[in-house]
Amino acid sequence: FGQFLPDANSSVLLGKTTPDRAESVRNDHGPTVKRPPLNKQRLSQNGLPIRRPSGVATTPPAKKKSLMMGKGHGMTEFSKLSTSTETMFFEKVRKALRSSEAYDNFLRCLHIFNQEVISRTELVQLVIPFLGKFPELFTWFKNFLGYRESSLGESSHAEILPKERSTEGIAMEIDYASCKRLGSSYRALPKSYQQPKCTGRTPLCREVLNDTWVSFPSWSEDSTFVSSKKTQYEEHIYRCEDERFELDIVLENNLATIRALETVQRRLSRMSAEEQLRFRLDNTMGGSSEVIHRKAIQRIYGDKANDIIDGLKRNPAVSVPLVLKRLKMKEEEWKEAQRGFNKIWREQNEKYYLKSLDHQGINFKQNDTKVLRSKTLLNEIEMLYEDRQEQASEETATPPPSGPHMTLTYDDSQILEDAAALIIHHVKRQVGIQKEDKFKIKQIIHHFVPDLLFARRGELSDLEEEEEEED
Repeated sequence: FGQFLPDANSSVLLGKTTPDRAESVRNDHGPTVKRPPLNKQRLSQNGLPIRRPSGVATTPPAKKKSLMMGKGHGMTEFSKLSTSTETMFFEKVRKALRSSEAYDNFLRCLHIFNQEVISRTELVQLVIPFLGKFPELFTWFKNFLGYRESSLGESSHAEILPKERSTEGIAMEIDYASCKRLGSSYRALPKSYQQPKCTGRTPLCREVLNDTWVSFPSWSEDSTFVSSKKTQYEEHIYRCEDERFELDIVLENNLATIRALETVQRRLSRMSAEEQLRFRLDNTMGGSSEVIHRKAIQRIYGDKANDIIDGLKRNPAVSVPLVLKRLKMKEEEWKEAQRGFNKIWREQNEKYYLKSLDHQGINFKQNDTKVLRSKTLLNEIEMLYEDRQEQASEETATPPPSGPHMTLTYDDSQILEDAAALIIHHVKRQVGIQKEDKFKIKQIIHHFVPDLLFARRGELSDLEEEEEEED
């Protein structure tokens, strides 16, 4: 699989997996997690927390003509409700942000201000990520709102915020480790905790939603769980999953680039020849990500990728159809290869799945091999004999009698028959043992050992008894 994508050398994801990286990717699935760093709320330039409102509509309503430029309003309607200065401001913002998605998010901030969801100060904090890099636009926007910087700095702004927001960080100050537990993952909020106000709840919401229990992880340093090293069979299973994931990432990145270039191609088909000559692409190449599409092209064109990307930007009318055709060819090639790999992965999973479930089998086998060696058994027998001799000499002044090393009592003679049957069952299935040797082993197990222990002899098969009589 590592040689399947020769053009993927530039991709970090598809690079050759090192042992350290393999351990991090193929993680031991334990019940604990690493403790993350302290959660620091994202602050604006003025040091105030940026709150991102949820449930925002896509089209701003016509409540304030000063903040009217949205998707649902055409330029004709907008020109009736705003001055030329305001129109120029929104045009400059749209060109400065470049991305239509960022511009839409900027308009959403204006919309929730028109809805009186946030204050003027909070609106200024929200638009900092959009206008903070453009001082002239940001200054004009603040002057237009009538916003004035306070000489008291950050503390004066904090006083303007609603009182409810002052309790924003209380949840982070609760010591959940000392709270009431439910299982190993949940803690109950203290009764003194003041619940945030929620005006959108229905009677059903008040009845079924949870306001008491909070998910709380078990930190790795607080856990006594000891993770074991993965077996070779588990490694095979994890490797299959990693290869599946890597190939899926390649296919999805390639498909995302195909969709982006198809959109550009449809857009070019609606243009005239002159418009096509003037049309240029930015770093996103018609999509929403700079990295994904660049990596997809680098994976196919290798060292020539920079020239291809430059051609797409400068002359998309000529370059887009060629690159799009190449991407689709690669997609078919990779999907065909994926079908072949799926067969290999399926066979490996069927071969190693059941063995991978026995994650302690190898350790037990190694320990049993050490313990059941004849030298280990003899040392243990001699040690028991010496301990017994020392104990007897301490209790009596006379030297202890010399007897057998061990004395074992078989209360149930059925044990001998069960052990003999188990040994013979194993011997019959050994291909490397000759027929004559198998017969001798059966004689020892069924005749010699019972005679030695004064027990009843075992029964040989009819064929074996006839062979013994002939001998």
